[in-house]
Amino acid sequence: MILIDEPEISLHPEWQETYIHLLMEVFTHIKGCHFIVATHSPQIISNLSEKNCFVTLIENGDIIPAKSYVNKSADFQLATLFEAPGVEN
Repeated sequence: MILIDEPEISLHPEWQETYIHLLMEVFTHIKGCHFIVATHSPQIISNLSEKNCFVTLIENGDIIPAKSYVNKSADFQLATLFEAPGVEN
């Protein structure tokens, strides 16, 4: 199990978009390898794989399939996951 806390820190937004894919590519040869990534980055969340990826909200413990968030805009991610202001403006 690999735990990663806020990988978006010090990463350019374009690199954030490819981060998860790079991790999966690098560790693809290791059987049973799991990642837990804590992030506030809509770029990372919107580029998750639809297969075997989940989003968990700490406040209520909901576990949501990543396909609910894959390929959604940063505005959508910020509004629905991070409850950022601006969605109701």
